[in-house]
Amino acid sequence: MRLRNFAWGLGLVLTAFYLSWLGLAAVNFAYPLFYQPLGLEQNIETYGPRNSARPGFHLTSREERFRVFAGIAQAVRDDGNGLQELRYHDPQGRELGVLLIADEVLHLQDVARLVGVFERVGLVALIGWLALSVWLWRRGAALPSVPAVLGGVALVLALGGLAVLVVGPTALFYWLHEVMFPPDHPWFFYYEASLMSTMMRAPVLFGGIAALWLALALMVVAILYALAWRLQARAAVLSESRASSRSNRRSRR
Repeated sequence: MRLRNFAWGLGLVLTAFYLSWLGLAAVNFAYPLFYQPLGLEQNIETYGPRNSARPGFHLTSREERFRVFAGIAQAVRDDGNGLQELRYHDPQGRELGVLLIADEVLHLQDVARLVGVFERVGLVALIGWLALSVWLWRRGAALPSVPAVLGGVALVLALGGLAVLVVGPTALFYWLHEVMFPPDHPWFFYYEASLMSTMMRAPVLFGGIAALWLALALMVVAILYALAWRLQARAAVLSESRASSRSNRRSRR
């Protein structure tokens, strides 16, 4: 029973992160929301003029910056297709240049492969969680209690928070890159030499996205659990009603 509850709770959490990821991807990871609060515009204005390889990005409009970021966000969910074709323009529509250098394209292709793996795992988790939920309902087994689910989520958050506090968010960000990406593939880019890093103010933007992703995932956990509990309650009522109806028919005979 404990293993079953653990599997159901783990599936719930993975499903919540997967669905909230899809929600964030649908709005290009809320880049316009973070643009001013995280100082992305100021970072572009400061370092854009210093980039000699990709000049003029500081002359673009905010809408153009939103557009090219959306292009990156969509490409990393499409196996990196279209990254090399991204270009940026001035407010009059005149092309200023190709957005990404070769090393940035290579890095984002690595990112795209990781995103693909995560999304496949998320889809499997969603299907597995739904299948396990149906199996539990048909057997009339109770769902894990609210304290059990909350305890599991709290444990995961505590471990993650402890890692961030002990290592530091920036050091953890760099360590994850060293672990996840091939050692001969570049992943560190100076603002002066990378429009990708400049427009994202890496790793600042990723911290904002991670916080929003976590908040959305917790909301989805609560919604999915409440929905599962309600469906199970309705299934129990229907089962009792059918059992009572069968019993009444037998008694009449």
